[in-house]
Amino acid sequence: MIKKHSHAGTILTSAGIIGFFSLISRLVGLVRDRMLAGTFGAGDLLDSYYAAFKIPDFLNNLLVVGAVPAAFVPVVGGMIAKNRGGDANRVASGVLNLLTITMIVLSGVALIFAPALMQVVAPGFSEAQQVMTVQLTRIMLLSPIIFGIASVVSSYLNTTKRFVAYAIAPVMYNIGIIVGITFFVPWLGPIGLAWGVILGAVLNLLVQLPALWRAGFKYSFTVSLRDKGVLKVLRLAGPRVISIAAMQINLIVITAIATFYQSGTVSSYNLAFNMQSLPLGLIGLSLATVLFPYLAEAASHNDSERFISHLVGALRQLFFLIVPMSVILIILRVPLVRLVLGTGAFDFTDTFTTAAALGVFALSLFAQSAVPLLARAFYSMEDTRTPVMISIFSVVVNIVAALLLAPRLDIMGLAAAFSLAAIVDFVLHIIFLRSRLGSLRDTELVLSIGRVTIAAAAAGGVTLGIMLWLERVLSLTSVVEVGVVIAAAASGGVVIYGLVHWLLKGQEFKEVLATLRKKTG
Repeated sequence: MIKKHSHAGTILTSAGIIGFFSLISRLVGLVRDRMLAGTFGAGDLLDSYYAAFKIPDFLNNLLVVGAVPAAFVPVVGGMIAKNRGGDANRVASGVLNLLTITMIVLSGVALIFAPALMQVVAPGFSEAQQVMTVQLTRIMLLSPIIFGIASVVSSYLNTTKRFVAYAIAPVMYNIGIIVGITFFVPWLGPIGLAWGVILGAVLNLLVQLPALWRAGFKYSFTVSLRDKGVLKVLRLAGPRVISIAAMQINLIVITAIATFYQSGTVSSYNLAFNMQSLPLGLIGLSLATVLFPYLAEAASHNDSERFISHLVGALRQLFFLIVPMSVILIILRVPLVRLVLGTGAFDFTDTFTTAAALGVFALSLFAQSAVPLLARAFYSMEDTRTPVMISIFSVVVNIVAALLLAPRLDIMGLAAAFSLAAIVDFVLHIIFLRSRLGSLRDTELVLSIGRVTIAAAAAGGVTLGIMLWLERVLSLTSVVEVGVVIAAAASGGVVIYGLVHWLLKGQEFKEVLATLRKKTG
């Protein structure tokens, strides 16, 4: 029992470290978005900027963000757990070299065919917008190469349970983009936005290298496709590549649909998505990242009891933290958008459009946050096929729903389609994972979710009441007054949430308090 407690505390503490830097990164990201919105507004140029990410992001996500970590951590982590450090370094080097060469080739091909690709990504753009989007895209195509190298570095760090440098890296990425907005745009014009992205990618990589050397990594130039470890990584990554390709095609289709609507739709959709991603990165991705090596270690020793204990404990913590955030985000969506983005060229129409999408996105935050965790449970068992099939089905749901809902609801239809698909994704992951493991401690999990739901409902009522009262008392003509409304309403909701959850004798609240005492004691 003591050992399990220790593991839970370590996971929660490590997740807290990543969550803290994720919060810093997201806050810096909100500053970035505020600067973009205030400088350019939700219009043609910002639409081009977000559309220009689609092809580089397709390559980046295809091999870098999901495929490499999903295959790398179980294989290399298993070698390290069995004291085979030399083999781990050899396989890591082989994957690094192979991935870098692949990304150089794919980015080069995409650069040549960028004009044709933009006809697919943004068919509703004017000719001038198409030209600008192509120019931005061609510069941004350097980023998949840099991120390819960084992904292997971060995967190695995660495998060795070194999370700090990995957590700081996204902060540096956003700082690079802010430098681009502040200094490169006045000097180079709109193209400076793309060079800011490249600077951010470079900083993202550089900040992780010192930790990599301290972790004991020894690089070697090897590109052998006969290496059993490298082949195993490729075999495990294969299904994940298909899954990510489907998801990226989904994003491209959604962007293509959005380009046929009024100017600023692409911008508002992306700005709202970025805002709802703050709690997603803070809680969901942090827990999933930290838990992954623990799950992989338990799976490598065939310790199903410890595996389920880690997974269910993380799910309880996730719902405890993310559900009240979702409720507060839905209620305070308009003042939040006004506070974060409402400056300069970003007018009231842009505010309400973005807030509408934000509220719909937030409905599925619990599902969006849980899926990375549930998917990593499959990856830890070296099963990348099941999440692939689920993801492909969810993508189909998203695209079909978007085609049906967008003509009726515009941007809210696009957001609703995304949320529906995310919930379907979550439900299917739970069903298949429970079938695979035999149990997810159903009673414990259901009771935990029930307590969280009751407490969150109470918090939502208090948050709404405080917001409506302050909106009648204050004029809301200044940033300070809007900030007061958000701070007071959110604080009231959080206090009531904690109180009700404590009265319901929820274990999660006690676990968080115990971790905080341990860190401050």
